[in-house]
Amino acid sequence: MASEQADKAVQFYDSRSYNYDDSWHSGFTKRFASHVKIESGQNVLDLACGTGLLTFLESERVGPSGHVIGVDVTPGMLRVAEFKKKKNAEKYTNVEFHQGDVLNLQAIQALKDKQFDVITVASALVLFPDPTAAIEHWSEYLKPGGIIALDSTHPRNLIAGMVLEKTARRLKLQVPYNREWSQNEASLKGVLESAGLKCESVVTIENQAGYGKRQYEVEQWDDFFVENVIVKDVTRTFANNDIRRQAQGIYKEEWERLAVSGKVEEIDSVFLAVARKRE
Repeated sequence: MASEQADKAVQFYDSRSYNYDDSWHSGFTKRFASHVKIESGQNVLDLACGTGLLTFLESERVGPSGHVIGVDVTPGMLRVAEFKKKKNAEKYTNVEFHQGDVLNLQAIQALKDKQFDVITVASALVLFPDPTAAIEHWSEYLKPGGIIALDSTHPRNLIAGMVLEKTARRLKLQVPYNREWSQNEASLKGVLESAGLKCESVVTIENQAGYGKRQYEVEQWDDFFVENVIVKDVTRTFANNDIRRQAQGIYKEEWERLAVSGKVEEIDSVFLAVARKRE
């Protein structure tokens, strides 16, 4: 049975699958891959693989003697991934995709009794309610001495979403992500070490989506509230009118707390870490 998080991920991402590759994710995936040492002949597990952007890059790195498995819970994303694989069937013979909840990998038969040289989780760690528990689970599929690479968001990245999360938490509502813990490089290093891994490197990647830093007027809170709570509420978190009215006041309050001299700054950065499973 899929977790509640997995169900929300399907709701959140399925409608985005058809144009996901046209977004900033394509460029960021290449930058992500440049920080991960993957060698010919290795076996790689790409979790929350989406449309296979990173999976296919990894398949080229491991070559015909290696193998890459991509896992994602969203049917629409995997349909795109499988379509791309079929279009380049001879090139990607070393790739396979499986639908499944990445918090319940034991339910995927293709992963039974397998361990990997490298595990990657790009643009996904902040989707899970307990990042340490998630990493501990994934580490079971990592060979001793193997590495895992993943990223988490800067606290000012996609600032409207951060304010939305704070609003939901104050109302004791669920949102399909968990970003509040990711405050700096040390936060990411901390969850990796709490999961029993040795963190080898953490870097800040700027301009993830290509806009760097930008500032909004404090009065713009209402525009973002309408966009995120009314227009984009895919998971129907704020569907109840009474809750929506409460959320409006809280959203305004949390947005204004972030303002300095009447401006709210957004920073387009993420933290990326590579950690190793102890021998």
